[in-house]
Amino acid sequence: MALAACALCAAAAQAQELEPRAYANTPVGMNFAVAGYAWTHGEVSADAAVPLRDGDIEGNALLLAYVRSLDVLGNSAKLDVIVPYGWVSGSALVTQDISMAQAGERVSRQVGGLGDARFRF
Repeated sequence: MALAACALCAAAAQAQELEPRAYANTPVGMNFAVAGYAWTHGEVSADAAVPLRDGDIEGNALLLAYVRSLDVLGNSAKLDVIVPYGWVSGSALVTQDISMAQAGERVSRQVGGLGDARFRF
């Protein structure tokens, strides 16, 4: 009975994100500029009910960040500003007539934009 009461009163599980060297003793006043790029390319398989086949996709992601180490009440702290940008292009062969394309036609699409910016202290 006590175990059931504890299980019902338990708080929701919490998670945290902890990057490597998050607690590194970085000298106060340091500035860092960070840039990253990722590229991926591959085939895409779709559900059999979807009138597409031979899907091909290419994804690109760019990340720019600024990091500053600070002194906050005698303790070292860090401020991060991270801005991601991504763009994806893909194409596939249409297997039956749909409103936007005829059967046998290759269709493609390209989308891109800013991701969710992150501000960490």
